[in-house]
Amino acid sequence: MPPLPEHTGGGVPAGQSADLLTRFLARLIDGTLIATVATVVVVTILFGAIFDTATGLPFVGGSNLDGFFASVLSTALAIVYFAYLESTLGQTVGKMIMKIEVRDPAGGHPSLEAALKRNVWMALSIIPFVGGLAQLVAAIAIGVTINNSRSSAGWHDELAGGTRVVKV
Repeated sequence: MPPLPEHTGGGVPAGQSADLLTRFLARLIDGTLIATVATVVVVTILFGAIFDTATGLPFVGGSNLDGFFASVLSTALAIVYFAYLESTLGQTVGKMIMKIEVRDPAGGHPSLEAALKRNVWMALSIIPFVGGLAQLVAAIAIGVTINNSRSSAGWHDELAGGTRVVKV
C-alpha cells in the first residue's frame, strides 16, 4: 500500500515552514472569500431587518446596532471558517491554493480548541470605534513574529499551543 500524502496529518512530521508571503497570500484569498460570503449573508439579514416584510417599507430611523450586528456576524463567520477548516482539514481554501497547512506540534491537524485560539485575534474587530485598528495591530504583530521566529511561528501559533504552518 502506498504511503499517505504528507498533508494528511495524523502524526506525519511537519514539513518545511511556510514563509510570510505565502501565508499572507493564503489569508488574502480567504479574506476575499469570507468578505464575499459575509456581504451576501449580512446584507440579506439586514435587508430583512430594515424592511418590513408585510409592507415592504423601511421603518423610520433604523437601528444604530445594525453595524455592530453586521460586524459580529461577519467576524463569527470568519472565525468559524478558519477554526473549522483548520481543525478538520488543516487547510482553508486559501491554504489549499497556496499549498500550505496548519499542523499541531505532533504533526496532525490542530484541535478545534487550538484552531479557535489561533484565530481569536480576529474578534478584536467587533470592539466599537477601535476594533479595526486593534485587529490591524494584531495582524502586524503576527507578521512580525512570523518573520522574526526561527520556526516561522506567529504569536497566535504559540497561543494555540505551538501550531505551525508548513508547505505541503
